[in-house]
Amino acid sequence: MSNKLAVKWGLIIVILLGALYLIYPNYEWYSKPLAEREKLDTLGERPKRMLNLGLDLRGFGLGFTRGFQFTLRIRRIQIAGQRTAPRSHGPRH
Repeated sequence: MSNKLAVKWGLIIVILLGALYLIYPNYEWYSKPLAEREKLDTLGERPKRMLNLGLDLRGFGLGFTRGFQFTLRIRRIQIAGQRTAPRSHGPRH
């Protein structure tokens, strides 16, 4: 029983170390100031082994501290004009 537990813990540690190995270039790149990243990117010195981050993880040049934010506004006048007659709550056929 103890041998199975050691194998499970060993597998967990290997997976965690592999994840850290893959994430470190992203952490190093996005912890640099935006101006420095743009300069290095134009020179072609962007790390080759990086994970593609979506907009929610890129942030605003502050590394991993802030995500992408946007506001959705609804025009009430247009929605009010699109209303239809209330539906009946009778049995469905």
